Amino acid sequence: MVRGSTTIRADPGSLEFRDPAHSSDEDRFIRIGYSGAGRILLVVFCEKGRGGVIRIIGAPAMPPRRSVNNMKNSYDLKKLIKRAGTIKADPAAAKSAISIRLDGSVLAAFKTEAFRMGIPYQTLIGSVLHRYVNGELMDRRVVAAARGFKSA
Repeated sequence: MVRGSTTIRADPGSLEFRDPAHSSDEDRFIRIGYSGAGRILLVVFCEKGRGGVIRIIGAPAMPPRRSVNNMKNSYDLKKLIKRAGTIKADPAAAKSAISIRLDGSVLAAFKTEAFRMGIPYQTLIGSVLHRYVNGELMDRRVVAAARGFKSA
């Protein structure tokens, strides 16, 4: 199985097809898309129950220069039937473990605030970063300046 094959679930531009060679016990699907590392992957999976729990059946490792030929040998892409409905992208599937250096006082402040809120401190750091990159956090000076313009 290819490392990072679960991160393909985060790619909203991926394509899903019904797997014609699946067992009769379950519906199997093939997803072709980008992994979190930017590699094109072909992943075979099934969904279990109404909760949409995904079980990866296979994600064949393919050397980049021969990947198209290997895919053609395994699956006739022209004969695959596209899965009905919209692709279920899961942004949480692309979470990556990182190492980051923070000032001790900053980390202590995050841990204290996370404890107060009753959540893990890594979740709080991720939330703050998410809000920042989406423009939801602003510099207090900018907000104060904007308020000054409104009252003028």
